[in-house]
Parts: sequence; C-alpha cells; structure tokens
Amino acid sequence: MLCASFYWCGTSAGAYGIIKKPDNTGSVMVYADKASAVLRVLCSDPECGHASPDCPAFYPPEEIDIPFVQGGKLYVLQYTENHGVLKLRELGLDGQKARTLLELSVQQLWPEDAGRMQNSGLYADFTAALYDGKQLVIGTFLDDYPRAHGTLVEIDVKTGEWRRNDAPAQAMQQQNGAVFYHLVGGWGEYLLVMDEYVDVWYIHKTKYDYVDYLEEWWQQDLKDMVEKDYNHPSVIMYSTGNEVAETAQKKGIELTGKMTAHLHELDPYRPVTCGINIFFNFLSSMGMGVYSDEKAEKSAQAAEQEAKKPEKEKKKPVGSEFYNTLACLVGDYFMKIGATLPPCDWKTKDAFANMDIAGYNYGLFRYKHDLKKYPERLILGTETFCKDAYSFWEIAKKNKRILGDFVWSGWEYIGETGDGAAEYEDYKGKMPHTRMTGNNGRIDLLGKPRAEAAYTRVAFERETGPFIAVKPVYQKENLQLTGWALTKALESWSWRGCTGEKAEVEVFARAAEVELLVNGKKAARGKVKKCRSKFHIPYEDGEITAISYDANDREISRQTLVTAGAETTLHIKPEQESVEAGRLLFVPLQYGDLNGNWKPMEKHRLKVTVENGTLEGLGSACSYVEGNYAQDTVDTYYGEAMAVVRAGNGENVKIIVSDETNTYSCEIPVK
Repeated sequence: MLCASFYWCGTSAGAYGIIKKPDNTGSVMVYADKASAVLRVLCSDPECGHASPDCPAFYPPEEIDIPFVQGGKLYVLQYTENHGVLKLRELGLDGQKARTLLELSVQQLWPEDAGRMQNSGLYADFTAALYDGKQLVIGTFLDDYPRAHGTLVEIDVKTGEWRRNDAPAQAMQQQNGAVFYHLVGGWGEYLLVMDEYVDVWYIHKTKYDYVDYLEEWWQQDLKDMVEKDYNHPSVIMYSTGNEVAETAQKKGIELTGKMTAHLHELDPYRPVTCGINIFFNFLSSMGMGVYSDEKAEKSAQAAEQEAKKPEKEKKKPVGSEFYNTLACLVGDYFMKIGATLPPCDWKTKDAFANMDIAGYNYGLFRYKHDLKKYPERLILGTETFCKDAYSFWEIAKKNKRILGDFVWSGWEYIGETGDGAAEYEDYKGKMPHTRMTGNNGRIDLLGKPRAEAAYTRVAFERETGPFIAVKPVYQKENLQLTGWALTKALESWSWRGCTGEKAEVEVFARAAEVELLVNGKKAARGKVKKCRSKFHIPYEDGEITAISYDANDREISRQTLVTAGAETTLHIKPEQESVEAGRLLFVPLQYGDLNGNWKPMEKHRLKVTVENGTLEGLGSACSYVEGNYAQDTVDTYYGEAMAVVRAGNGENVKIIVSDETNTYSCEIPVK
C-alpha cells in the first residue's frame, strides 16, 4: 500500500488543500481565502454532495493527491493506488476545467519497487512537485521513511521522457538543492509539530489566567484544536498541558486521563502527551508548589503594589516570574538531580500512565532508570536545557523508547523575562520593566541562529563542526548564566581595538580534539568534551581557524572567521528581492565592512523611515527594550537590528535608515 499525508499549497491570496471527508469515502479540494477567512469546497454546484467523480472537487479514497501552485496555475499530482498510475492535471484557480497533462505508470518509473509498493507496508511519500510548463520534478522517499532512500524524477511532460536521480536524502539536497528545498517545505528536514493545549488547569499560575474557564471549556477547546489541525501533515501528537502541577493530585490525574481519552475519540491516530516538571510535581505535593491559587492572588496584589512604587524600588519578581527566578537560583543541575528522588516518581507515575507518551521536563537523569522500571513507557523530552543536548542525544540513540526532545527554547520569544536574561551592562536596561524576552532562544528574536544553535546542530549530529564562537572580547563582566543559556559567545572574530586582550573562544565539534590557529600560527589545542571545547588566547586582528581531529589525529574539518575591514557601513538586507503590495517585508540591518563581514562592536541609534510603505515594526535581538517595537528608532544590538515593512502600491518600497552621522537607503520592487 501507499501512505501519504494531506497536502496544502498556496498563493498570497489563500491556500488550496485536499482534505479527507469525515466519512472516509474520499477527499475534497477546498480553498481557504485569506482576506475573508472563509473555507469553501471548489465546486460550483450548491446542491452537490461531493461524493462522486462527477464533482470536480471530489477525489477517490484510493488516490494520493498533491496540489501545488506554479506560475499562477493550479496543478494536482495524482497517484491511483489500484492501478499504479501517476497523473499530472492542470486546473483553473477555481478548481474547474481540469485537463490531464501527463499519465505514467509507477512500473515505468520504479520497476524494481512497484510490486513492493503496492503489496507491502512500504512507504512511498510523493512529498511534493514542481512544474515549469515543460518539466515536472517530483520527489519521493522509499524504504526507511524519510531518510534511507530518496528519488527525484524529472519528466518532460511533452515527450514523456524521464530520468531518475536515486540518492540518500542528504545527497539529493546537495545535487538538486533548490528543488529539494521546495519538496520538503523549505526546511531541509520534515517539520514535526506537537499541538499543545494550555499550561494551567485548575490551579492558578497568575490571577487572570485560564483557570476560571477551563472546567467549562476544555472539551470544546480540545475539539477545536483537533479540528484545526486534523489534516495538517506536520502535527504528529497532542499535548494536554505543560508544567501543570495538578498532575501530582488525584483530581489532576483523573483529568489527565479524561483529556487523553477525549483526544483519542476526536483523533484515534495521534498519541497524547503532557509536559510534567518532575521535580516541581514533588514540591507541589509537599505544599511547596511554585504555583497555587493563594500565590497567584498574592502575586497580583504584589504587582499592583509594585506599580505604585518609584521606579528605583521595583525589584521583586512577581507572578510566573517567581518560577524562573527560583530555577535560576537552584541551578539546572539541582533541578535535574532533584527529579531523581523517589517521591518524584511517586508523584508522576499515575499521570504518566494516563497518557500515551510521558512528557519529561528536565528529567534527563531519570531516563535510564525509568525505561528499565516501566518497560512499556515511551518518553519525550518536553523541555531540556540547551547544555544537555549532547547527553540527551547519546541516550536517545541507544533507547528507541525515547522519542525526541524539545530544547528550551528553540526560538526566542517575548515573555518569561529573566530566565535566560544575563546581560552585559552596556545592553542591560536600567529598570526591570524593560526586560522583554527570555533571552534563551537558539534562534534570536530576529530569526538569526545564535552560537547555541550551532552547538545544538553538532550535538544532534546534524553537523560535525567545527563552529567557532567568541565571547565579546571587550566585555569584562563575569556573567552568571542560567541553565537556559549556554553561552554569550558570538560567531565573530571582529574585535578591533582589543589586540592582546584575552579572548574566550568556544568550539563546537563532533571530534576528539580541536586546534586553534590565529593568523596561521598555533594558538591552542585541546580535547573536546560533549561537543564543546573552550580556550583562552590573546586576541589578534586577522583570522582564526579551528581544526577538528578524530581519535587517530586525522583532520575532520575546519572553519575560519576573519576580522572585518576598517571601513564601516550599514548593510540593509531585505529577505526578498521583491514584495507584493500589502505584504510584509522583513529587513535585517547589520553593520559590517564593505565585503559584508559583520561588526558586532558597532553601537548606533537608528531612525527608519519608509516611502511607499508602512513601518510595522522595528527592534533588535536585545532582551531589554526601552519603549516598544512600534517606534521608528532602535538601538542596535551587537551591530544589528531589523525593520518590518508593509509594502504600498507603488513601484518600489524605499527604506531610509539614518544613524548619528550617515544615511543609508534601499529600494525593493513591488510586484
């Protein structure tokens, strides 16, 4: 048999999808209009039941159908399982006037696999397709979905001639990167999503959270969540909550089971989990819980009192910030070792038994013990400290019942201020209310991967490294980082004016040893522990190279960073070469030399104006913000900021950026 997900494609105006009918008698093509937020079946007959091939929107249950929009036209790639036939059909954007452009048998394309594909449980996922009017390119993964074996097939639609490109997925990406990028949704990997409900049940975390509504609404809420994403191919499981200490109580354990059962009724195909902070469940059971209704009330009162104080007296954390402050004080190791106490098991086992997959928040030290004690238990790392990525991965590789991991956090976010917000004085806000973000994302608020992202890629064996990161050489403070922050190092060797000063250099690599060269001369060499090495060497302008070696002293790979040149300019770098009228355009702003090498020591106040467009947002990756993101001025953070612009209807959007001495501009065509 063949297996496929449900597919969507879109234009700037809306999205097309082929979704399964509730009675499983087939699928229908629908269109979701962006402007009106209306979803409609692409059939012009109001009396039609969309249940037979006479309906232009109907697709039989035995078919796999992939819609895609290319060159302003709508296409559907169809595979009929019974007959092993592959078709390319062209439709109007209203879903009408379909015509067949191509028809081939799978036997022609995959003669050695066709029989197995039709008669076994082998997956053949026709991931997506591209068509330029002459050539159709389709992609599929065979065998050990999705990694072991991939195929790109290029077909001349007019002549029917075709050629195959069989290769592992990684080779496909290298050989035909542009097509592969589109085939897998633009990420180079499959994007897997856990759909999560809420982080409060019946115990308040803050006075005005969802607790007062949950008892009445949780069943409807879960139904809405499932209906929203039932046909979304990326959603692989549901979570009923995160760090809900109620799971340590009898009432909460029962509610865990009820929510799991309700989700099973709504969607019997996806498993259910819930993220439990194992150590804090134990504290909650001892009356030491971080959250309670009484504490939420007191926090609200304290917040009101804080608001009345002079600015210089506002110091104490309130509300959910208390949790982060406590965790920062006790440290990440204390949290993980605390989770190994026997009472932590006693206060989580019943809740875990009421879900399909046990969600462990900071329970890394329990994995081996619990896998042995509970042979039927599946474990998901629902929150893990960044520094534990290597340790998690090594355990997970040896235990198939450990399904995956969510590092906290992957992407920077507004809120939970303070949990990772160790910051140097030159970027630190003077008052607590200026803290805006958690400052702990592997990807910063502008969408730029931090050094922690490089470490995570190496730890999870997506890359071998080496990757170089350097603590800002001019910064002399010894920051006390929290468990959620790995490093303050930046991937730059541009620290002019710091010659001779001590530079703290980190290298992330899958290797036995790493050597550093500065301007071609050996500066240091050392062993790699858990994918990290740290060195202290004198800084010199020029270049730094990291070379990684295996256990036999053979070179694995190397990376070089160079010092930016003396000239300084502001680079305005729109993420798109053109923009549609009315659409958003994200515009990174970065100081560098004339060759584009980043200069993180540049500090400037920028003012941004826009012609034929609207400035919708302006900010930096700094976790402290004086004011907000709706102003027309911003202070750079290590030489960077970002503007978000909505295009007008004219020919070009013009972005004008001024600092203390210069004015820079950039024009982007409007389509």
